[in-house]
Amino acid sequence: MEQEARRSFAPYVAFKTFLTALDVLAQGLPNRLDRSVWPSFSGGTQSQMLSAFRFLGLIDEQGNVQSTLRALVDEKERRPVNLGAILETRYPKIATLARENASPKQFEDAMGELSGRGTLRKAIAFFVPAAKYAGVPIPKSWQTRKKRGTGTASHRKTVRQKQEAKSSGAKQRLPKTLHQDGTTKTVKLGSGGTVSLSIAVDLMAMSVEDRNWVFDLIDKFAAYKYKPGPNRSDEVTVGDN
Repeated sequence: MEQEARRSFAPYVAFKTFLTALDVLAQGLPNRLDRSVWPSFSGGTQSQMLSAFRFLGLIDEQGNVQSTLRALVDEKERRPVNLGAILETRYPKIATLARENASPKQFEDAMGELSGRGTLRKAIAFFVPAAKYAGVPIPKSWQTRKKRGTGTASHRKTVRQKQEAKSSGAKQRLPKTLHQDGTTKTVKLGSGGTVSLSIAVDLMAMSVEDRNWVFDLIDKFAAYKYKPGPNRSDEVTVGDN
């Protein structure tokens, strides 16, 4: 763990964010970089950017700016060419695999050797657009890899599916007499008197919790069985107004 923490891992920031970081530095490049040079970035992105710059040889371990970074910042029109040379140097094994038209699995294994724990997918997501931007030839199969869903996205999908299934089940329980423009049901009680339920709601706007509560209430009305008291012989009357 300690050895891994000291290593410089392959960049795993978004490539567009990397280009933005270079443009920010073009407004005034200090001799030494720290997190404060990108005040608009989140703290996590600032740290990841410094790590990316170290891996690419743009700064040293103390954050001192190298000539390669000055070239990227000061020569924007040559930035793709300069970045291509950096990628060839910093990813030597992957550059060789690209020339050999290696398989996506070989590419992933090689990138895994350069990546930190849990950063492989993002490291690949940085390298592929960076290579395309820099004009570095890579196999087409590397560019068409299927995106893997993150745990967070998968979790959101699972929650959404559960909510949709619950909502669908609630809709199946919807009585035919319930309309958006309003419905009133009246139940005659066995001990005398009546109880009315009036509903006028926009079903599409209701939350899942509200729908379930309303449908449970309707079910109770529908399940009520009229039983006349000892001195009453009249029959149940349930009316829809």
